[in-house]
Amino acid sequence: MAATPALHTMPDRALRDSLRHPEHLRSLLRQAAPALAESFDYARMKPIERAFALDDWRGREADLLFEVPFRTNVDRAALVCVLIEHQSDPDPLMSLRMLLDAALYWERQWRDHQQASPPRSPLRLCPVLPIVFYTGGKGWRSFKTLRDLLDEPAAFHYLTPDWRPIFWNLNDSTPQQLIDAGEDWLLALAVIRAADADTGTFERVYEQALRQLNQMSPEDEVRWYDLVRMTLTWGYQRRPTSERPRLAELAARTIQKPQRKQKVMSMTQTIAESLIAEGEAKGKVEGKVEGKREGALESLRQTLLVMGRQRLGKPGRRQQTTLAAISDGERLARMRDAFLSVQSWQELLAIT
Repeated sequence: MAATPALHTMPDRALRDSLRHPEHLRSLLRQAAPALAESFDYARMKPIERAFALDDWRGREADLLFEVPFRTNVDRAALVCVLIEHQSDPDPLMSLRMLLDAALYWERQWRDHQQASPPRSPLRLCPVLPIVFYTGGKGWRSFKTLRDLLDEPAAFHYLTPDWRPIFWNLNDSTPQQLIDAGEDWLLALAVIRAADADTGTFERVYEQALRQLNQMSPEDEVRWYDLVRMTLTWGYQRRPTSERPRLAELAARTIQKPQRKQKVMSMTQTIAESLIAEGEAKGKVEGKVEGKREGALESLRQTLLVMGRQRLGKPGRRQQTTLAAISDGERLARMRDAFLSVQSWQELLAIT
């Protein structure tokens, strides 16, 4: 069984995983390659093996690799490989990295062709659409083409392949532009885009995105879950710790359906538990286990307090004191699990 990714890697992992939904891949291509986007047959897209074995036993992995049929004007579908590299920091070697990934993909096709039983048709390599999806806060101020990497003498540069990946920089769109685009995946990206904004701006984008996501049809429940999880994870991980209770309150406020509200509470619980686990692990290394653990527990207590005020009313002083004294993380988690089923603070605090 694969290990659960560490919390600090979860936002990037959730973003990559979201592109495995055909609707989200379409949204990306509409932004990065609008002239081509509508000709892909997304219903037949297929994620393909990422790892490439090399002769010297090294290995490379493309970030995301898809084979998607492309409708042409001659009444046939041509197979196009969409190679996506998700980046949060500029990489001056990106053009070379993507060319290597494309070449290794083509080498795999060549090998499969050689191993096929005769008679074999002539080898034709699948076209590749290379996209760099950049989520960094600043512009891409680094090399974008293969020729940019070449040294002197310049007289030889024309012999180098004119390999130019498409760069789509999230920072080129404002959060509001992403929200106004009317596409579910871009709503979550609006929150990512606003991650470094001031508190008021981020909360406004965060609540607006969640409110629109919660209008998704029950038929899209899997996509809704993935997008909301990505939004919550990004907010919890990238915003200050002091904002987490408020983020939980805003998430709960946007949801009317009890089942979805319970799912959101479970998501925030999982994130909080991961914070506790990572805090303890880091604390052991630094000799500060108790301080890290108490910080995570306090985050859980504050989340219960904020959400409780919204649903159960303002707690009395004794109830606040009782909640503040709970130091059992598992008990706090059980209280979160039962939150929607209780009718009063007394009933919530009676859970052991």
